[in-house]
Amino acid sequence: MTDERQLAPFGAAPFGLALREPHPWSELSALARRAEDLGAAALFLPEIASRDTLAALTGLAGETAALRLGTGVVPLPSRSLQLRAMAAATVQERSGGRLWLGLGTGPAPRGALDRLGRTVEALRLAF
Repeated sequence: MTDERQLAPFGAAPFGLALREPHPWSELSALARRAEDLGAAALFLPEIASRDTLAALTGLAGETAALRLGTGVVPLPSRSLQLRAMAAATVQERSGGRLWLGLGTGPAPRGALDRLGRTVEALRLAF
Protein backbone atom coordinates (compact mmCIF):
# COMPACT_ATOMS: atom_id res chain seq x y z
CA MET A 1 0.00 0.00 0.00
CA THR A 2 1.41 3.40 -0.98
CA ASP A 3 1.13 6.18 1.55
CA GLU A 4 0.19 9.55 0.06
CA ARG A 5 3.13 11.03 1.99
CA GLN A 6 5.54 8.95 -0.12
CA LEU A 7 4.12 9.62 -3.58
CA ALA A 8 1.90 12.47 -4.68
CA PRO A 9 1.59 12.27 -8.49
CA PHE A 10 -1.44 14.60 -8.69
CA GLY A 11 -0.77 16.90 -5.79
CA ALA A 12 2.01 18.62 -3.97
CA ALA A 13 5.32 16.82 -3.81
CA PRO A 14 6.07 15.17 -0.47
CA PHE A 15 8.56 16.97 1.74
CA GLY A 16 10.91 15.95 4.49
CA LEU A 17 13.04 17.71 7.06
CA ALA A 18 16.76 17.22 7.58
CA LEU A 19 18.25 18.43 10.84
CA ARG A 20 21.85 19.58 10.83
CA GLU A 21 22.51 19.72 14.56
CA PRO A 22 21.60 17.61 17.57
CA HIS A 23 18.61 18.64 19.65
CA PRO A 24 17.68 17.69 23.21
CA TRP A 25 15.29 14.71 23.23
CA SER A 26 12.27 16.76 24.32
CA GLU A 27 12.76 19.15 21.38
CA LEU A 28 13.48 16.36 18.92
CA SER A 29 10.41 14.40 19.93
CA ALA A 30 8.16 17.47 19.71
CA LEU A 31 9.67 18.45 16.36
CA ALA A 32 9.04 14.99 14.90
CA ARG A 33 5.42 14.95 16.07
CA ARG A 34 4.86 18.47 14.70
CA ALA A 35 6.46 17.57 11.35
CA GLU A 36 4.17 14.57 11.09
CA ASP A 37 1.13 16.70 11.99
CA LEU A 38 2.07 19.14 9.21
CA GLY A 39 2.26 16.33 6.65
CA ALA A 40 6.01 15.87 6.33
CA ALA A 41 6.94 12.58 4.69
CA ALA A 42 10.26 12.13 6.48
CA LEU A 43 12.65 13.38 9.13
CA PHE A 44 16.39 12.87 8.70
CA LEU A 45 18.89 13.07 11.56
CA PRO A 46 22.61 13.66 11.10
CA GLU A 47 25.24 11.17 12.20
CA ILE A 48 27.41 13.07 14.66
CA ALA A 49 29.99 12.06 17.22
CA SER A 50 27.93 13.02 20.28
CA ARG A 51 24.73 11.10 19.47
CA ASP A 52 23.68 7.67 18.25
CA THR A 53 21.39 8.49 15.34
CA LEU A 54 19.83 5.03 15.11
CA ALA A 55 19.03 5.03 18.84
CA ALA A 56 17.32 8.41 18.46
CA LEU A 57 15.34 7.12 15.46
CA THR A 58 14.26 4.08 17.51
CA GLY A 59 12.83 6.47 20.08
CA LEU A 60 11.11 8.58 17.43
CA ALA A 61 9.52 5.46 15.97
CA GLY A 62 7.43 5.24 19.14
CA GLU A 63 6.54 8.94 18.99
CA THR A 64 5.30 8.94 15.37
CA ALA A 65 2.98 6.79 13.28
CA ALA A 66 3.68 7.45 9.58
CA LEU A 67 6.72 9.72 9.39
CA ARG A 68 9.62 8.06 7.56
CA LEU A 69 12.73 8.14 9.75
CA GLY A 70 16.08 8.55 8.09
CA THR A 71 19.74 9.03 8.74
CA GLY A 72 22.01 11.40 6.95
CA VAL A 73 25.02 9.71 5.42
CA VAL A 74 26.34 7.28 8.03
CA PRO A 75 30.10 6.80 7.65
CA LEU A 76 30.77 3.07 7.81
CA PRO A 77 34.15 3.21 9.56
CA SER A 78 32.48 4.66 12.67
CA ARG A 79 30.96 1.31 13.77
CA SER A 80 31.22 -2.40 13.13
CA LEU A 81 29.05 -3.96 10.42
CA GLN A 82 27.18 -6.11 12.90
CA LEU A 83 26.36 -3.27 15.29
CA ARG A 84 25.20 -1.06 12.43
CA ALA A 85 22.99 -3.83 11.01
CA MET A 86 21.50 -4.70 14.41
CA ALA A 87 20.73 -1.06 15.21
CA ALA A 88 19.15 -0.50 11.78
CA ALA A 89 17.06 -3.66 12.14
CA THR A 90 15.82 -2.43 15.52
CA VAL A 91 14.67 0.90 14.04
CA GLN A 92 13.06 -0.92 11.11
CA GLU A 93 11.15 -3.26 13.42
CA ARG A 94 10.12 -0.57 15.92
CA SER A 95 8.97 1.78 13.16
CA GLY A 96 7.07 -0.79 11.15
CA GLY A 97 9.42 -0.44 8.18
CA ARG A 98 9.79 3.36 8.07
CA LEU A 99 13.62 3.56 8.13
CA TRP A 100 15.61 5.20 5.33
CA LEU A 101 19.29 4.48 5.92
CA GLY A 102 21.97 6.57 4.25
CA LEU A 103 25.38 4.87 4.03
CA GLY A 104 28.72 6.34 3.07
CA THR A 105 32.31 5.26 2.82
CA GLY A 106 33.75 7.88 5.16
CA PRO A 107 36.98 9.81 4.56
CA ALA A 108 39.24 6.79 3.95
CA PRO A 109 38.58 5.53 0.38
CA ARG A 110 40.97 2.53 0.50
CA GLY A 111 38.79 -0.56 0.72
CA ALA A 112 35.74 1.60 1.34
CA LEU A 113 33.65 0.19 -1.49
CA ASP A 114 34.33 -3.38 -0.35
CA ARG A 115 33.26 -2.42 3.17
CA LEU A 116 30.14 -0.73 1.81
CA GLY A 117 29.25 -3.92 -0.07
CA ARG A 118 29.72 -6.05 3.06
CA THR A 119 27.58 -3.62 5.06
CA VAL A 120 24.75 -3.69 2.55
CA GLU A 121 24.87 -7.51 2.58
CA ALA A 122 24.82 -7.58 6.39
CA LEU A 123 21.84 -5.22 6.39
CA ARG A 124 19.98 -7.41 3.92
CA LEU A 125 20.51 -10.40 6.20
CA ALA A 126 19.35 -8.40 9.22
CA PHE A 127 16.08 -7.47 7.54
